[in-house]
Amino acid sequence: MGKVTDNAGISGAVGTVIYSNWREIKYMKSRGQVSKKKPSPKQLEQRARVGMVSPFVYSMKALLEKTFINFAVGKTGTNAAISYNLKNCIAGAYPALFIDYSLALVSRGDLPNAAVPVVAVGDNGQVGFQWIDNSGTGQAKPTDKCIAVVYCLELNCTMYSDGAATRKDGSLILDAHQLNGKTVETWLVIISVNGVEVANSVYTGQVVVL
Repeated sequence: MGKVTDNAGISGAVGTVIYSNWREIKYMKSRGQVSKKKPSPKQLEQRARVGMVSPFVYSMKALLEKTFINFAVGKTGTNAAISYNLKNCIAGAYPALFIDYSLALVSRGDLPNAAVPVVAVGDNGQVGFQWIDNSGTGQAKPTDKCIAVVYCLELNCTMYSDGAATRKDGSLILDAHQLNGKTVETWLVIISVNGVEVANSVYTGQVVVL
């Protein structure tokens, strides 16, 4: 049922038309018809791909709104991340599909990432990241913020650091003790201080949190 809001705008469904708004843009669309046709193999494959990528992406939604900001044109950063990863990180042949995390991006942009980032695990859930400060390469600045990201497929859970570490620091430690005993995928992300420039994330490998 449709309703009239305080500003006399219409939202919801009225007959076969759905009225809504997004980022203060009002729009309407037709209500979709329920198809009685059996989905084709191609449709089933696409559903499988979306079903794999969406949980992965939505587990880090708050981060992606910042790290895909330059590709969130007419869409959210999360949707931009889904679009990219659907096209680029699914491997295998249907129905044996899987995400190749080395091809996945959790940030995207033209800012140079740090040089030679690596990851190592310590005791009590400490996951350490190290890199070489390459300030001065292109737009790379020593003050750029570095963010460590870990994703656990088993729990569909993402943890990431607060961005307090900088490019010039050369290292940071992420406390991931909640994931002790779990296998995680890891990335290093770099963002400029003003949040405008973003680097393509670098996959730093799979580790087991101890």
